[in-house]
Amino acid sequence: MIKNIRGTNESIAYVCAVPHGCQRSTGVLFAHGGGSMRSGPHRMFVEIALHLNRLGYYTYRFDMRGCGDSEGTYSSSDMESGADDVGAMVKHFRQLTDIKKVVLFGISRGSYYSFKCALSGKASVDGMILLSMPFRTIATATRGATERLREYVRKAFTWQGFTKVIRGRVSVKRIVGTVAYAYELGREYDTRIARLVRKACPALFVYGDADPIAAPSWEQYSVLCRQHRIPCECVMFRNGNHSFTDYRWTPMIINVVCRWLTNPG
Repeated sequence: MIKNIRGTNESIAYVCAVPHGCQRSTGVLFAHGGGSMRSGPHRMFVEIALHLNRLGYYTYRFDMRGCGDSEGTYSSSDMESGADDVGAMVKHFRQLTDIKKVVLFGISRGSYYSFKCALSGKASVDGMILLSMPFRTIATATRGATERLREYVRKAFTWQGFTKVIRGRVSVKRIVGTVAYAYELGREYDTRIARLVRKACPALFVYGDADPIAAPSWEQYSVLCRQHRIPCECVMFRNGNHSFTDYRWTPMIINVVCRWLTNPG
């Protein structure tokens, strides 16, 4: 645990791993998604970090404020504060080790925090690996809410779902809340993010093509990167969803990440 990050007395939980044997000069810092924790979805961050450690990379995982074992209050709307926290942890990572380069690895909201941190110059960063990086507009938010609603309808027509409906075990309040949350996401991401760009560093975008935000998000970010001469590439996994919830995605992501770390941009 570390205290006094960005002038507060709250404790932030983190794990900094120093590889044994041959050590590289690069460290990877992980930023989890909203409401998650430093292990990542289905322990994805743990598995990727362990693999990178065996290859000689330093890794740093932490819980955002109000998440996991960290103190404080989590805010789903304070995007600037999240980027500031990532920047503060990058500086702490450098203080703990002798790494010369830091690459950010984020997923969903964590990728957005990482993007803002790196390109606005909040910390010295040498690359970004951005999984399910959202570029939200009202149109994409509506599409996401519609997909959530369709998913509930599909479940209702399965035997298990039909049984829940008959027995009154379906929470209408929860369904409405989930759909409303998907729509509200459209107001959380600054679509004028181009104004943030102060510094360019290589970026790897990773999406699952079953994620409704994937295609429109990559379309926007590819234009942004070209405009600001940010070296980038995109890997689109067939049938992958927003959180890559199937365990089969982790080894596939590891292969892509390791290749990119060897030759970023």
